[in-house]
Amino acid sequence: MNSPGNLVPLQGRNDLAHPASIVGMRPLVDDEGERSGFWAALHRNRGIILGLALLGLLAGALIAYLTPPTYRAEAALEFENGPNPAGADDFVNSQVRVLESRALAEKVVNSLKLQNNARAIAALGLPGGTKTEAADLVGRVHDGVDAELADGSNTAAVAFSSRDPAASALIANGFANVYLQTNLERQQNASEGVRGFLEQRVASTKADLAASEKALINYTRSAGLIDPSAGTASVSGDAAPRSLASDKLAQMTQAYSQARADRIIAEQRWREAQRTPVSSLPEVLNNPAIQQLTQRSAEAQAAIQQQRQRRQDGHPELQGANAQAGEIDRQVQAIGASVKRSIQERYQVAVRQEQDLAGAVNRLQSQTLSDQGKGVGYNRLKREADSKRQLYNALLQRLNDTTVQSGQYLSYATVIDPATPPADPTSPKPALWTLLGGAMGLLLGLAYLLIAWLRDEALYSPESAARKLQLRVLGVLPRVKHPSDALLDPRSPLSEAHYALRGSLEAGFARGAPRTILFTSSREGEGKSTAAWGVARDFALSGRRTLLVDADMRKPSVQNYVGVTSPLGLSTVLAGLSAVEASVMHSGTPDLDVMLAGPMPASPAALLSGKELKALLQVLENHYELVIIDAPPVLGLADAPRMAAVVQRTIFVVEAGRTGVPDIRGALRRLIEFKAKFAGVVLTKFDATQTSSSNLYVYDYGERPQKRLEALGAQ
Repeated sequence: MNSPGNLVPLQGRNDLAHPASIVGMRPLVDDEGERSGFWAALHRNRGIILGLALLGLLAGALIAYLTPPTYRAEAALEFENGPNPAGADDFVNSQVRVLESRALAEKVVNSLKLQNNARAIAALGLPGGTKTEAADLVGRVHDGVDAELADGSNTAAVAFSSRDPAASALIANGFANVYLQTNLERQQNASEGVRGFLEQRVASTKADLAASEKALINYTRSAGLIDPSAGTASVSGDAAPRSLASDKLAQMTQAYSQARADRIIAEQRWREAQRTPVSSLPEVLNNPAIQQLTQRSAEAQAAIQQQRQRRQDGHPELQGANAQAGEIDRQVQAIGASVKRSIQERYQVAVRQEQDLAGAVNRLQSQTLSDQGKGVGYNRLKREADSKRQLYNALLQRLNDTTVQSGQYLSYATVIDPATPPADPTSPKPALWTLLGGAMGLLLGLAYLLIAWLRDEALYSPESAARKLQLRVLGVLPRVKHPSDALLDPRSPLSEAHYALRGSLEAGFARGAPRTILFTSSREGEGKSTAAWGVARDFALSGRRTLLVDADMRKPSVQNYVGVTSPLGLSTVLAGLSAVEASVMHSGTPDLDVMLAGPMPASPAALLSGKELKALLQVLENHYELVIIDAPPVLGLADAPRMAAVVQRTIFVVEAGRTGVPDIRGALRRLIEFKAKFAGVVLTKFDATQTSSSNLYVYDYGERPQKRLEALGAQ
């Protein structure tokens, strides 16, 4: 970015005027400093925002003043758990919905006879007399009621809002009382209906039960079955009907199971006895006779050993001892064999018993299977009878309970705090509504600001102009109320800005300022004539002989700055009606002459399209060091592009905060098509308060020295 104090010379360069750099795509960075800054946009639109906020305040206050007051009366009810304590929360929530129902509102209207209460009708905002329809009255009452359950409790508030405090309290209490009465009536009607239904069901169920029991008894007798339940109401299925064969089968099956177990044990014992020597069998070892014989055998062996120590083997006593020991062994063997035979016999007996019982069980099973088919029909009839007996008992018990409870109706809600007429209205609240109106107005203002900020494509700062137009900013002219008067003061901010603009033109080119300079803009009123007059006057005061040409033949304005008029001017010179010397006038400023626009021709564009303009500029360059041309705007006219084609440099004037970038680029595109060479951009009517740019371009140094000295002294 190039500031007026740091310019890059453009002499001999026209690349910045290429269409790709000026009128091409928008820059990637598009803030206004970017986009002039949101706060700067806020400052620019502060009047509209404050106006909308003030309008909102007035609208809120007016609405609060015109709105009729509304009074809200509230009655408090406390709910019990209801008929089902397990669903107490659902019951309470359902009762709150009942309080807000239209059916209850209709009962309230009828109970309070509101159709005959003129005060209540007026409080509801309905016309009185015969014009009041019942449906409209019920609708207003239904719309005005509000029931709300308190958090974490069974307490509910039923409120009603209307224009009259007494009517609000009356209707709120009406809702509470009618709800309680309706609740009791609902219970009574429900109880009577339930009792009648139960009486019919008990009678029909009793008859069905008697028929089922009779059918069961007849079937049992015909099938020869025994009912173990003996007429009890068991339906568990544990007591099934039995025949004599089934009883015997149960006994025989148990005996057979025991016999089979005994046979298995006897068989296992016999197999072990076959594999084990007789002397090692537990039965033999534990036999008392065997134990005695074993002891005697041991004694006999001991005696034999003693005899052998004293006698020979053939001695009669030794032989007798051996014979005795042998006899004892034979007795042991005989007893062991007997024990083994007894084990075998027990096994054989167990086998025969098992076989006999198995045959008996098989016979009884066949007979029992034939009897089981009869039990299927019995079980079906038994289940039907038991089911009907249970249903009958349940219905009879329910009928007894309902009869006992008849006439003992409970109200599940209690009015704990009746409604009273409120002293103050709930709405409108003037202070709150006024603040809300102001807040809404402020929000509208901010929305307008946001839309205006997003859609604003004007240039507010020299930085944005240089970036978006890709042209050097030669100078920034501040906004003043009377430019012509400000230029007469050499120390005014506008004069200081023109000094800086002249410096930029002199320092921005290697050979000094161009000989012919054209000032133009996108549209009229952007300050190009002021800029051209100020620069021409500045150059003349610096000692350079300067000519200011008013080329805007449609709306000339240079004559307003010099204070002179003439029938001769640029139009007469180009048309060949007057000489150049006769058309040039002194401005009153040393070294500054002017050529006014002259009479407006029939076609200014046609007059400028010939070679006369170029020839005229050559003549003027021979007599003046600098020729400055104030050209008409570009958009909609062909004058400025034609003149830009024959001058050395063109200065494009842009009014800050007015013309959008698309229009500016369109104007630059037209100038480029005529091969215009740009010196740069001049930003006019600049207001530092409308941009987030710095105060680099505020030329007020030394304007009020006394105030500056006072400020420094205060520090």
